[in-house]
Amino acid sequence: MTNPIRIAIIGTAKRSSYLYGPLLKAIPGIELVSVWGRSAEKAKTLAENFGVPAYTDLDKLVRETAPHIGIVDVAYSANGEVGLMALAGVLLWKEKVGTRGWFGIALAVIALVLIQIGKAA
Repeated sequence: MTNPIRIAIIGTAKRSSYLYGPLLKAIPGIELVSVWGRSAEKAKTLAENFGVPAYTDLDKLVRETAPHIGIVDVAYSANGEVGLMALAGVLLWKEKVGTRGWFGIALAVIALVLIQIGKAA
């Protein structure tokens, strides 16, 4: 069996709890490894729901959980700080790439499915 794709949820917006977390936990070959939030309380609550550690320090998250991908679900004001993760070699997926975010969500789901198909081939 190949190593799972390690993903961190970056942000504690609503979609993180009802969409991204459950989706990532349900897909074989994907491992949700951590959650980051600017609010320690919100990050802890979200992380506990999915059984992963919570962080408010992005550098520490990257060092301790080594995600391959970060799914970004943050307010516009946090984009600069989150963008620095790319410098640490973490591939970022920003959810608001299309009209009201739904286009981005569809792209994420398609990408995760294609990754799994590629791993199975």
